[in-house]
Amino acid sequence: QVRDAMLAISGELQIRDGGSAVSGTTPYRSVYVKRMRNRPDEMLCGFDAPLCFESAPDRISTTTPIQSLLLVNGEWTLSRAQAFAKRLLAGKHEFGADEVRSAYRLVYNRDATQDEVDMALNFIEHQSSVIPSPEVKHKYPDETGLRPIAQHFNAVKDVELGDKTLWIQPESRFERLQVLSTDELDDHFTVEAIVNLDRIYADSSVNTLLSRWNSSTKTDGWNIGVTSQKSSYQPQNFIVQLVGRNFQDEPTYEVVASGLQFPLNKPVYVAAVISASTSKENPTSGTVTFYMKDLSDPNAKLEKSTVTTSVVSHIQNPAMKMIAGGRDASGHLWDGQIARLAISKGALSQEQLLIDAKAETSSRILDWTFNGDDGEHPAPNTAWLRRSSAGSVTTVSEQTLGAVTDFCHALFNSNEFLYLQ
Repeated sequence: QVRDAMLAISGELQIRDGGSAVSGTTPYRSVYVKRMRNRPDEMLCGFDAPLCFESAPDRISTTTPIQSLLLVNGEWTLSRAQAFAKRLLAGKHEFGADEVRSAYRLVYNRDATQDEVDMALNFIEHQSSVIPSPEVKHKYPDETGLRPIAQHFNAVKDVELGDKTLWIQPESRFERLQVLSTDELDDHFTVEAIVNLDRIYADSSVNTLLSRWNSSTKTDGWNIGVTSQKSSYQPQNFIVQLVGRNFQDEPTYEVVASGLQFPLNKPVYVAAVISASTSKENPTSGTVTFYMKDLSDPNAKLEKSTVTTSVVSHIQNPAMKMIAGGRDASGHLWDGQIARLAISKGALSQEQLLIDAKAETSSRILDWTFNGDDGEHPAPNTAWLRRSSAGSVTTVSEQTLGAVTDFCHALFNSNEFLYLQ
């Protein structure tokens, strides 16, 4: 019960219906854990699991120092406490009273009193102050997240840009920039950007410019990017990936490929006009209209491609982060610079695009250009998603994560959790 309850509360428990025995380190119920006479599972053995050599009509119940040591110092309990902390902090920028109340409901199946909330917050504040900051060795320690506009975009004319560009680099501190305010979008919207892409992946990964998706074909969302070397849609293809519902309200994943080839190491204007809904003209499909122009060539024409899609609803998922340069998951990162990024409500016509000097700006809910030297805060209502030393993505500090882990560890060691009242 102790082992399974910790897995359930931490959010790690995986449900299965039968199957072969598994190691005790896996997140399955204890009934599936292997029984090994010479190497019994540490947690089960410590808490009076039956020997299984003969029938056990009665279970012994002991309270021993070994049990206390397992709970306080054991790797299993510490790992569950950290997983529980990450569950409470998921998508959060701080730990407050609401998170304390959630923790109490999960562990004790009751609401926390105000005194308990205050004590928990005081404990976490104290722990945060005594946990040392980790020494992080950055791969690009001198980078600020911004580059001079002249590095790649001197040839750009007739479009307003800032003095700097946003530098997006995999394995740096500046991989993915989260857009914190995304409530105004529906299934009709337009994304425009002036960017350059230094290189593509050697495999089939997608170089993501902007997304609201976690890479799962079972999760609603969308992704705008460029294909890589081994893509089945041809390398350097400007694409949109959509996950939503078709006209029969069935879950649908689709790659919408423009057929427009994105040039590397050049300033490029791109736009994706997404209409994920049916119309009188087409009652079963939506459309994505792509635009692209090589801004390094003054004689280049604006290319256009309109492609139908079977995804016609539910592509906006409030549970997903909107991220420039990557996804709400690992991999599939952009490798280059962004000079301007705009998001507009509705499906814009060609005359309304920012590449047109007469374009209106009223429908834009986001329009980034970059100036100054503050690469940590390059645009309003944004936050860099950083990887912790353990490799997980978090928007809180290591000190906060450590303090909340200690709080969760204390709950797992409390009498109210361990003993029936």
